Amino acid sequence: MNKKEKDCKFYLVENNRLFCTYNNETFELKNNEWVKMNNSEITDRLIGYDPSESSDSPYAIGNTDIISSIKELTLKQVIENFGKSVINKIYNR
Repeated sequence: MNKKEKDCKFYLVENNRLFCTYNNETFELKNNEWVKMNNSEITDRLIGYDPSESSDSPYAIGNTDIISSIKELTLKQVIENFGKSVINKIYNR
């Protein structure tokens, strides 16, 4: 595994949105192209941040519904489900 492969993490959100965090940036695959997104899109889901709750709500962080909406994928899983060209596009940015 090369450095790029180690530094890139892939996430599937809501079973249909593919994201990649790479070089401290977040990208979403849209129309077979990687589009730069808000960096908090992934971290918010990983900690279970629910934006519909007030900031003082005990349910604003750690919401299991939000946490369960995201799944980390391996490089192999991304290639199998989305193709090698998707990987090449993110590495050639």
